[in-house]
Amino acid sequence: MLRAALAALGVGFLGAWVAAQYVDTQYFAVIVPALIGLACAWAATTAAGKASAARPPRVLVLIAAVAAVLATALSDRLVPGGQNLFVPPGHRLPPYVAAVIGAFAWPVLFGPPKKRPSDSAVAQ
Repeated sequence: MLRAALAALGVGFLGAWVAAQYVDTQYFAVIVPALIGLACAWAATTAAGKASAARPPRVLVLIAAVAAVLATALSDRLVPGGQNLFVPPGHRLPPYVAAVIGAFAWPVLFGPPKKRPSDSAVAQ
């Protein structure tokens, strides 16, 4: 878990520098944090090892979501002059929500398909 958290925070730190370029833009201010969430989830899942690659545990996705939210907050502070992290809420909260959605979308978008019961098991 520690290795997954460090990997997610490392990717989040790098993503914050990219996201700082898109703070206060119309669409990319929400799209980039979602991509950071996906990248943090990828890093956490990859660093955790092969056992979690098939279906990442919820703890790894939660670690990735926290790292993505921290990266989004850091991107607001990296802007020259800094940005208030939560005021006004209608303008500042959507990137945080997008970061969490991006992290939780990782297993849905890139995870293996769910195993369904076979037809023979259903027929019995």
